[in-house]
Amino acid sequence: MVSVDERPLLVELLSSDAMSKYPYEIIPQDADIRVLRILASSSGEVVCELKPIKFGSLPYLALSYVWGSYEAPTTMPKIMIREKTWGTSRNQRTMAIRRNLFGALEQLRHPTKDINCWADAICIDFENVEERESQLALTRDIYQRAERVMHWLGRQEEYTVDAFKCVKMLREIGFGQNLVAERCQQLRCFQQLLANVWFSRRWIIQEVAFARSAVLFSGSCSIYWSVFTEAAVIYFAFQDRIEALALQKPHTEELCRYSTQAAKVLLNVTSSISRQYQPKPWERLRAPGKKTSAGREFYATEEAQPEARNVTDLSKQERELIEEYEGGSTIQFKLTLEELVGVLYLHEVSDYRDTIYAILSLAEDTNRRQPTTMELLAESASSAKGYHNIQPDYSKDVFEVFKDFTKYCTQRQSMYPLDIICRPWVPRSIQRMFPPSEPSNHNIVEPHPLEALRMEEMRWVYTRRLASWMPTTERLAFDYTQSPERRNADSLVGPPDRPIYRATKSFAIDVSFGESTLHNRSSKHNSPHEEPSTISDGTLSAKGIQLDIIDSLSSHYKGTITEDWLLLGGWSGPRSRWKGEQPIPDALWRTMVADRDPSGGGSIKPEFREAFKRAVDCRDEHNNISTSSLIHQGSDMISKFPRRVNDVAWNRRLFRTKKLKRLGLAPLHAAEGDILSLLFGCSVPVVLRKLRDNKGNETGGYELIGECYLDSMMDGEAVSESRLEQARKDGSEKIFVLR
Repeated sequence: MVSVDERPLLVELLSSDAMSKYPYEIIPQDADIRVLRILASSSGEVVCELKPIKFGSLPYLALSYVWGSYEAPTTMPKIMIREKTWGTSRNQRTMAIRRNLFGALEQLRHPTKDINCWADAICIDFENVEERESQLALTRDIYQRAERVMHWLGRQEEYTVDAFKCVKMLREIGFGQNLVAERCQQLRCFQQLLANVWFSRRWIIQEVAFARSAVLFSGSCSIYWSVFTEAAVIYFAFQDRIEALALQKPHTEELCRYSTQAAKVLLNVTSSISRQYQPKPWERLRAPGKKTSAGREFYATEEAQPEARNVTDLSKQERELIEEYEGGSTIQFKLTLEELVGVLYLHEVSDYRDTIYAILSLAEDTNRRQPTTMELLAESASSAKGYHNIQPDYSKDVFEVFKDFTKYCTQRQSMYPLDIICRPWVPRSIQRMFPPSEPSNHNIVEPHPLEALRMEEMRWVYTRRLASWMPTTERLAFDYTQSPERRNADSLVGPPDRPIYRATKSFAIDVSFGESTLHNRSSKHNSPHEEPSTISDGTLSAKGIQLDIIDSLSSHYKGTITEDWLLLGGWSGPRSRWKGEQPIPDALWRTMVADRDPSGGGSIKPEFREAFKRAVDCRDEHNNISTSSLIHQGSDMISKFPRRVNDVAWNRRLFRTKKLKRLGLAPLHAAEGDILSLLFGCSVPVVLRKLRDNKGNETGGYELIGECYLDSMMDGEAVSESRLEQARKDGSEKIFVLR
């Protein structure tokens, strides 16, 4: 069964869970959060208490975990919650919780000491909308103020013990010891650990990033996060070598099948967040190894400390120092929201609005806390600390949230803010959440049983299908969730603020987002919230220039340069066998590498022309050129050409324009008659298609098919003063309304 992490943000998603039926008491005004006290016991029922606390008044552990697959409330394990004292006895109630969380609580339970911890599914009343929103706003504080964050990977598997033992071996590899095939079986266990679903959840990232001290544990095995990450970094540094050796050893072929890309991205993102700490309280108290009043040893480094858990045994002096230390670290964020959304495509959410909301606190440009009422009263709205016009708002549907993010990106002070409509970022799995439309070019995947059971309750969130200017990750070059093989060409727009091309030079973006007013808000959606007074009408209007129209197209490229590419590119002569001495059309080989070097950032390499000529000489009896053969059999100079072709042409089609007769590379679904346009604020040209109604009449709107390469139009040639003047005269400069 597929494991689905239901991070708690939709009350509709939780309404049928037994845990949501627990009769919570309101958190008093003099408290910030609830903590769960796991009462000491070595076996039997897990008995707990829920206690409201103020930050700094009580040390606690924060639990980071995956909610897990849907379970019927009647089959969930139960914990006992002791409540108010009545005479000499306590009132007890049961609470049903997910199996994965229950396993974590069992493992945290200590035989002789009570353990204080925070777990969102228990400590937040998700049916109380006001409490849910206020508590989720404190998530950063909760994890940052926790004495330690416990990253729970689930119950112990067959490979767990060996995987944790791999840490020592990987550190030895990092110090220069030879990596041999005999170690691959053990390393396979470590890779299975890295493939754990915990690493692929988007909410987990902030729980890792904000932890001052953290432990990774699975079953009875535990290790400090800092030690684990050191081993994982070494593993990824040697990953290619490890996988090559795995193929030489029997029974280790499976090593290459486990996807660890999500774990790799998580480590990269969290390592980009730098911290500057004050000295830790125990480092200021005593030298490493000195006994505390309670008889437990403290160590100056996490690596030296022998026990990873049972950390609540603190003296009064130690607790006072920890309270002083609360909030004492400085965290510096290096990635913008747009960059984070782009790199975290492998990290999943259950509520697709959390594609954005789950990482607001991690981005350099949106990590400021939401202003309190007092702050708003004390400061003007323009100077109040906030989310810079993008805030979590679960009264909005998915379309509105994605529109807000797109609008936010277009308003940033960047060189080409409109590149966001070309850069894939919308999770492709969202397609299964929408009702099927006719006609449809997509095979809608059947939803997970959990989603099917609750589809009607959350239908209002997915009423409106996404606009064409919200590109899905289906267009990404690689999909590591299914295969490491290339699926599409690389994006032409490049990362934010690092453009590959400059087709519109420095022309300012001119974009607006259409809105419509809701006159009868209560009937618009079956939402538990009041709808906003205005919502997007689905349009993005952008000023630009119509450059040309696609006149003819080739087949799509997938590792073979077929004859129709060569013909469309301007070759002539006997179709049976062309002569190598014929002139090589510069536009053809330049287009096939998109006029850039193998890195994608520099000017084109002059040897590419000669490499293309060699490639033509290697065509088969059907006049096709196998680029894979050239990569593996050609020299280093020759192989760079087909590698670059793979990077920019995979699943794209060669085209020639109608008016200017220029060559270019278009998306797979481009068609003859599509329009080639430059939108101001976008670094590359785009392919647009006129929209028509059921009767075939033009509606005045356009569908964005995708980005494209247009030869000799990628570095500002189309926006020269003379061409702009001509565009204004002939009406090719216009407002394009994208839907």
